[in-house]
Amino acid sequence: MGVGSVSAFLFAEVWREYKFKGALLQLGRQDIICTPRQFNKIQGELKITLDQFTQKKDNENFENDHEFFSMFGFDRIESMDASAYENASMVHDLNLPVPDSMKGQFDVIYDGGTTEHVFNTPQVLKNTYDLLKEGGVAIHVLPSTNHVDHGYYMFSPSLFHDYYLVNQMEILRSHIFEYSPHINNAVWPVYNYIPKDFAHLSNGGWGNEMLAINLVVKKNKNSTSDKIPRPGAYTNFDWQTQKENNDVMPLINNKPQVRHIHKPKGTKKNV
Repeated sequence: MGVGSVSAFLFAEVWREYKFKGALLQLGRQDIICTPRQFNKIQGELKITLDQFTQKKDNENFENDHEFFSMFGFDRIESMDASAYENASMVHDLNLPVPDSMKGQFDVIYDGGTTEHVFNTPQVLKNTYDLLKEGGVAIHVLPSTNHVDHGYYMFSPSLFHDYYLVNQMEILRSHIFEYSPHINNAVWPVYNYIPKDFAHLSNGGWGNEMLAINLVVKKNKNSTSDKIPRPGAYTNFDWQTQKENNDVMPLINNKPQVRHIHKPKGTKKNV
């Protein structure tokens, strides 16, 4: 579990639009791999200034997850894990339902690489719903292709799309990105995930890259957690409107001045 430069960029970008505040819960404690120097460049790229950002020396890192998330103005930062080994503030096994005392407490839930380590995925999704306040936002950054023996699962983004759409959660952002094990030393292409546009890559068409998904969803008044999705639940969703509103996503690079635009097309060569 870790917030690298691309995860930090995507978090800061969605924060810039929605200005999250209040209580944040991490599913597992996050290692902050993005450095202050890199984050300073991200601020410049996104044209934001976080008042609580502290410039450090080039060789210094963020002290911990609290220092990183505090920059965004959250007044409460918690973490949940199955044990107290990493000093999580809330000890609970996500394989099991959360108690009533924990429900509806959080404005933002950040799942930066935890769900793949929990056997009972449907329960994690239901717990996420239960832990959120109405109007709260869940952010998933999870592994997809080419993660053998990293946790139990490599997720298809359609799992989350189908689940959240059938339960009337609002999908605010959806991306697939490529990355390298050298987490802060590579260019990471980030693509908008539009389900029907990626069907031609479903049988080995992507190649050998490591892939991850980034999904941001909002719990609304009519949202539920108990409806079971069926494959293709997105077929009645108006993806054309989605494309018109959010047509392209730039590449993210450790050097923020380098930006390119990529869109998925008919072959992997063009993706």
